[in-house]
Amino acid sequence: MIITAVVVSVLLICAAFGHFVIAFYFRTKVMLQAEQAVPHNDFGLASIILSVRGCDPGLKQALMQLLHQDYENYEVHLVVDHRRDSAWEVVHEVQREYDDSRRLTIHEMTRPLKTCGLKCSSLLQGVDNIHPNSKYLVLIDSDVTPHGSWLSQLIAPLSDKKIGVVTGNQWFEPDASNTGSLLRSLWNAGALVPTAIYSNPWAGTFAMRMRDVRRARLTKIWRKSIVDDGPIRQSLKPLGLNIHFCPSLIMINREKCTFGFVNRYVTRMLTWSKMFEPTFLNTMIHCVGTVGLLLAAFGTLLFALLIGSWPAVAVVVAGLVTTSVLNT
Repeated sequence: MIITAVVVSVLLICAAFGHFVIAFYFRTKVMLQAEQAVPHNDFGLASIILSVRGCDPGLKQALMQLLHQDYENYEVHLVVDHRRDSAWEVVHEVQREYDDSRRLTIHEMTRPLKTCGLKCSSLLQGVDNIHPNSKYLVLIDSDVTPHGSWLSQLIAPLSDKKIGVVTGNQWFEPDASNTGSLLRSLWNAGALVPTAIYSNPWAGTFAMRMRDVRRARLTKIWRKSIVDDGPIRQSLKPLGLNIHFCPSLIMINREKCTFGFVNRYVTRMLTWSKMFEPTFLNTMIHCVGTVGLLLAAFGTLLFALLIGSWPAVAVVVAGLVTTSVLNT
């Protein structure tokens, strides 16, 4: 029994140490990139596209922030699902009261394609309406509230010709926690690290040169895609361009959600990951391995308690405590 306890504990501690090393690498990467200064130069006209279906609680604030960026040369195209959508009046109210520079253009989605997801149809309609001299395509989700230098930080890295995409990610921190909100926060906290390390693109905060959009034939790909950001990495491969993850563009989402919503959300995220991300197998191996080790540890502990093998109990408890310290 003692041998089993030692083996399980050693494996558990090794896995926890691996998590610690990965987390330390992530923290170092974030800190190094966060220290880089962002120039507020005019790099050219940026076209922001926002697809809206339903009225997110923070939509009005997000639009107000979007219209007050420190990057001067930009336009915003907002595509609403239909005129009866609950967001229709809200976005027009924002346009009337806060769009002093006349940056915001509101469109009703008029031609949803049957060959792709609704968001891709909305995005394609937005692309069709941007200014012909636009230099950058920028995407943002309706539940993202951008800070004042959000656009500048998205555009600046694209001055490096080796970078084809700049992206951020999301951090869920709801004002009022319930079971669903807590589970989504925990899921996201774990998923953020590998997502950032592998620089997986996220359409919630995303920028790309228009010439690279055309070279990658991305609009053609979106016409047959269920999701907008999934196929981006593969489309960049022939161009030899890199994806740049910007830590300062980790956007806080304070919306709460239900347990049922989280179940659908996680299922959807895993489906997109399986379809589009080459790291999906790593994710599944890590998940199964981690859960398996924990079950083995608690199972060994329970059996050791039942048979009165106190040295085995001590070894497993020591392994669990060490693992908790390393993961903290």
